[in-house]
Parts: sequence; C-alpha cells; structure tokens
Amino acid sequence: MKFDIDTFEFTFGNVILEEIKILDAILEELGEPAIFENPKFKLDHKSASSLYLRLSLVRDESRNIVPLVIHCEGDGIHIDVFLQSEVKDWSIEELRSDRGQFSHLISDLLTCYLVKESSSALFGGCRLLFYNQDGIFVRKFILSGSDRFFFNRSCERELFLPVFPSEMP
Repeated sequence: MKFDIDTFEFTFGNVILEEIKILDAILEELGEPAIFENPKFKLDHKSASSLYLRLSLVRDESRNIVPLVIHCEGDGIHIDVFLQSEVKDWSIEELRSDRGQFSHLISDLLTCYLVKESSSALFGGCRLLFYNQDGIFVRKFILSGSDRFFFNRSCERELFLPVFPSEMP
C-alpha cells in the first residue's frame, strides 16, 4: 500500500517521518520496497499524538521467521524480538550522527539465519546468534542473562529463517 508523503506529514510528526526514512533507506540497500509498501511489514499501532508508531513483521506460516517489532517513538527507535525482549534503543541523535550500528543490526535481523539459544541453567539467559546466508557466524547478541554462564548442554535452540533470503544460483 502506498502512502502519500503529504498525508504522512499531517498524520505523523517530522521526527517519526525521519525514523521511517531511515528504515526505508535500510530496506532500499537490501533491494526491498519501502516499509509501508513492503508486504512483509504491517502497521500495528500509531498514536493520535503522532509521536508513536509500531511496525511488525507479518507472520509467514510457511516459514519460521523472527518475531520482530519496531517502535518509532519520536525520540528514537527501539527493536523487540520474540515480542518481549528489547534488543536496543537508539536515540534520534544517535541515528542522525551514526546510524551504522543500527543499519547493520536491522540488516542482519532481516537477512541472516538466526538461532535463539535459551539456557535454563542457573544464571541462564537468552542469546541470539546470527549466521549469514553462507552459514558463517556474524555476531552474537545477548538478550537476557549473561553469556559467561551459558552452558551449551542445557540450551534449547530454535532456528529462524531470513526474512529476505538471497537468491541462490
């Protein structure tokens, strides 16, 4: 669905528009349509005050993709995965001055295979492992607990497929 930017400016504040444009730029780098034109995202909620917007990935029953929610709050963006774990907050100042870390994390969340590891051991936690589409480890993100007390034998693992898989030859 395509939105007229003039209607957007009336509906959303300028900072929310700036946050949407940042997300659109990341999707464009991935060769994907803008967020409101992209069938893989949906608008979950917007506030009447025009200072809050919640977007989420559309669940695909045929593919296990990560539950991802993006909150545009007017003073920054924060990301939730698994509908409960706040990954990180980025202030609008951080996004304006250096959006590299944000762009890389969003790109990785959308294009990597993700393995969620949950440890039920004492001091256990939850972490997210990122593997590129060639199966090479990219990064680790601790969602809760401490990585120091993570015991592989007591982990439960769940694999999530890339939202935007690359075209394989």
